[in-house]
Amino acid sequence: MIKASSKPHAAKAAPKNAMDMKKRRWLLETYLDSRDYTGAMTLLRFQAKHGERSRLNTLWTAYCLFHMGEYMQALRHYEEVLKRDEEERCADPSQSNPVMINIACCYLYLRYFDLAKNALAQVIEPDAAMADAQQRLRLLLAQRTKDTGAIHSLLYEQSSTVSSQLASAAVLFHERNFQGAVDIYKRLLARHESHAAVHVYLAMCYYHLEYYDISSEMLATYLSAVDAHSMVARNLAACNTFHLVDGMSAEKSLNLRGDQRGAAGHALVEHNLVVFRDGELALRLWPALVDTVAEAQLNLALFHIKHDKFDKAYDMLDAFEPAQPIEYIVKAIVHMWMGQQQAEGVSQVHRGAITPNNEHLFLSEKYFETVGAASTECDTIRGRQAMASLYLLRKEFATALVYLKSIAMYHVHDDTFNWNYGVALAATGGFSEGENVLGQVQNPQWRQEYTYLAWLARCHIRSIKQSQLAWDLYLKVKNSTDALQLLKLIANEYYLMADYFYAAKAFDVLERVDPDPEFWEAKRGACIGYFHKASLPAVTIQRAMLNGCI
Repeated sequence: MIKASSKPHAAKAAPKNAMDMKKRRWLLETYLDSRDYTGAMTLLRFQAKHGERSRLNTLWTAYCLFHMGEYMQALRHYEEVLKRDEEERCADPSQSNPVMINIACCYLYLRYFDLAKNALAQVIEPDAAMADAQQRLRLLLAQRTKDTGAIHSLLYEQSSTVSSQLASAAVLFHERNFQGAVDIYKRLLARHESHAAVHVYLAMCYYHLEYYDISSEMLATYLSAVDAHSMVARNLAACNTFHLVDGMSAEKSLNLRGDQRGAAGHALVEHNLVVFRDGELALRLWPALVDTVAEAQLNLALFHIKHDKFDKAYDMLDAFEPAQPIEYIVKAIVHMWMGQQQAEGVSQVHRGAITPNNEHLFLSEKYFETVGAASTECDTIRGRQAMASLYLLRKEFATALVYLKSIAMYHVHDDTFNWNYGVALAATGGFSEGENVLGQVQNPQWRQEYTYLAWLARCHIRSIKQSQLAWDLYLKVKNSTDALQLLKLIANEYYLMADYFYAAKAFDVLERVDPDPEFWEAKRGACIGYFHKASLPAVTIQRAMLNGCI
């Protein structure tokens, strides 16, 4: 925004006594310096009501409205000034340049990007300051319209002024080039130590780079020395605490009971409180914030995924275009679920439209690879986990295992990770280790799923030491269909590993359920094998097993 051309009733010298202080309280400049735009608006309306309505009064009213977020009202006031200038046929057409720049700002925030560009085109013979502002706005418009070519050329053309450098850093931030933004902010702080707000911008960059401790240190300095009540800084500090400690500590750090600026009712704070409370009241609060807080839609989808409502998460993200790594990963997860559902024949139709079986799995692989192959993510935990998921989907377990082993120490108590890691180990022949990892899965619902039971039973049998545990697993299965499937699996696995006692038991039960001649033949073979092993000395049995004779 461009301020009005003259300062509002600026005092010639600092107030010397109580009377001067009292008078200064009623100056517009006092309200603007303290960012009390509501108070400034009250004073401006009072002045306009008592015959002081002028071009300058209207400009300052528009300025205050803009900073209060009332962009449409601000736009009307600027258009009123522009109309007055045209009626008076001002001798200097460039006098309207600041007004056109501010009109473009209003259109930018109203998301009328074409109108903003038209307003900028009407700036006539701008001086250096106006030209600088014009270039900044063009850069921001290019970023909002995702014109990558224009962004790169305009970034190169930006001047070295503080405002232009801040605009460049903001664009780099939104383009997720956080390190580039950090470099600009550091240079600005080195030259302009008094620009305290830059510390907050820098802290935001470090937060997104996942340097939560550095971000916290910068915010602590700002909050203690500059503005202890800054809602933006307090909220960011709480987010750092959430990642470094836990949600309870994060909520406590917000200090909402001692709030003096109404932060408790702010949409962003309300959204984050639900995150800090592990999704408490998520279904009540987040849906209303989807259009207000950018993260609300993604977090609501994650909430549905966490509660195994993948269909709702898929519907929410169907038209969602990912831009950040976490967004790509969540899209990959919902497409993976859809693909697996269709591959299993559970759901060939969604919303009445038939989708090819491999389309969702293909998209899932693509999204995982986008994250895992990115230069900024390939060496992070998230990036390696994405690549592991990609290779698990392709059933390339050996390659997946390389990535999973590199991050295993960070996911000791993560059920999802232990499931995938255990399966990858078992699929590559690491049955003993796979048995231990799969045994760490704690989710009771997951422990009843057939896929989990099948892999764990296979590990029990093939690791030999505790093969009887596979039989115990079968006895505890409640679902009759799963029990029969598991029984067939362990019967063949026991026979393959020459554990003929349990093989005979398993085939005996199968023969009773289904008098198939194959089950009878298998049971007979298991019994013969058992008696043959019993007739051999222990050393001979061990040697025969090593040579694959039994």
